[in-house]
Amino acid sequence: MGATNDSTFSHFILIGFSDRPELERVLFAIILPAYLLTLLGNSTI
Repeated sequence: MGATNDSTFSHFILIGFSDRPELERVLFAIILPAYLLTLLGNSTI
């Protein structure tokens, strides 16, 4: 029981679709309405 987690990190790297910026816009246009519909559906419960 004496074991502890001594790992540390100072930052993380957010990896996106930087080499395909047009894909970012398409995914955003698809995911945002789906997310908003999910919020709307959950708020009606």
